Amino acid sequence: MDVHCHDANRDYVIVTWKPPNTTKESPVIGYFVDRCEVGTDNWVQCNDAPVKICKYPVTGLFEGRSYTFRVRAVNSAGISRPSRVSEAVAALDPVDLRRLQAVHLEGEKDIVIYQEDLEGEALGTTSFWLFLAEGFRAVIREWRVCSSHVKIKPLGPA
Repeated sequence: MDVHCHDANRDYVIVTWKPPNTTKESPVIGYFVDRCEVGTDNWVQCNDAPVKICKYPVTGLFEGRSYTFRVRAVNSAGISRPSRVSEAVAALDPVDLRRLQAVHLEGEKDIVIYQEDLEGEALGTTSFWLFLAEGFRAVIREWRVCSSHVKIKPLGPA
């Protein structure tokens, strides 16, 4: 199952997936969606009963935190193993998301910063307090000082 996130907002996201490609198992009755806050291993089931379509609005997210999602199929034999995990998505107001800029550093981390923090005379000798992201859209609350000059690109839809 290929899991994707859409229409992220400050407290919800729409999760979609493709149904499993099976011919030998009994038909899928429904799906469970699980969420995990980035940086933890704590998976939480989002729905109490299986949903029958491959789309689920996950609510109750905490603004500013990042999440990954996975899906489990249900049939007469039981519950499947979890799908592959989605890309991380930040629970942010879309206006705030448009104001963010991403800076790719060496290694596999990006710095995410609000655009207004880049404006003015701050690009001179001032160091920035920035938060690092595990992937392009995930916001992690880990603060570091950045004093190098790097190219900035807008953080847009994936």
